[in-house]
Amino acid sequence: MSPRLVIRADGDRRMGTGHVMRMFALAEAAPATFVSVRLDEALADRLRAQGAEVVTIDAEIGSEGDAAATLAIAEDRGAAWICSDGYDFGEGYQAAIAGGRVRHLLVDDFGHAERYLADVVLNTNAYADASFYARRDARTELLLGPAFTLLRREFLATEREEHPGRVLVTMGGADPVDATSWVVDALERIDGIDAEVIVGPANPNRARLEARASAGIRIVGPTQDIARRMARASLAIAAAGTTTYELCHLGVPTLLTVLADNQVRVAEALDRSGAAVSVGWHRARGAVELSAVVRALLEDDERRAEIATAARALVDGRGVERVMMAMRDG
Repeated sequence: MSPRLVIRADGDRRMGTGHVMRMFALAEAAPATFVSVRLDEALADRLRAQGAEVVTIDAEIGSEGDAAATLAIAEDRGAAWICSDGYDFGEGYQAAIAGGRVRHLLVDDFGHAERYLADVVLNTNAYADASFYARRDARTELLLGPAFTLLRREFLATEREEHPGRVLVTMGGADPVDATSWVVDALERIDGIDAEVIVGPANPNRARLEARASAGIRIVGPTQDIARRMARASLAIAAAGTTTYELCHLGVPTLLTVLADNQVRVAEALDRSGAAVSVGWHRARGAVELSAVVRALLEDDERRAEIATAARALVDGRGVERVMMAMRDG
């Protein structure tokens, strides 16, 4: 039997939605209550449709007040675990959770806290290393690497069905820096382009992007069938966030771009492993240069096949199973 979870994550136009979406996979595997300070309403509706409870609290994100409110909700619901995902859940927050009767799994991407007191620290990135967590409690268990990638069921159930020449663009749920427009600038320079541009639920630039739609560049979203659309692409252009590992599992060759500091290591690690190609920071290359990179990859079937093979080897799809097993056994 799966333990009841309280999931602590935030996501809106300002902070992005990746933390919420990767925790969605745990909510599919166990009864869950999502606790948020800021949560896009479209995301909240999607969580409720999945059967999760959604609770909003009034607190400073990552504060001891945040921890106290979350812990009270967890104890009231009889939850076995609090699962926190975000960059503000530091030592003080973890200490407050540790003072309660509920165990704590902390999802972390780059060792941001001074000290780690959670029962389990989960870092699913390709660059994850135990050295990030040298200052941790003796009882803290580490789950590190893409073997623990949290994939929603839709990705596990989707088979590759490539449409030759199709490009998929996805810059996350919010894209606050409007990297999508930069990519569209590049795609418009490629004759005969066949592209689907996914616009996330918290993207503030939808109207402007829709005005640029054409026969070859279709603006799509928010969409509930992102896995199927990914699986049809010959090439994806994506922000180096949580979506990266979803594309890896599906075996979609991907050009990664960096939208924020926390994505730099993702792009570099996957580029080194051959599981993706990094073009670095968004807009560091002009649209003309980006279009040349896209065109070259679309024309190189062998190179794309090599990337796809390396990507599939990295993310086998059993991450949720492994994490749930660690919580049941812990």
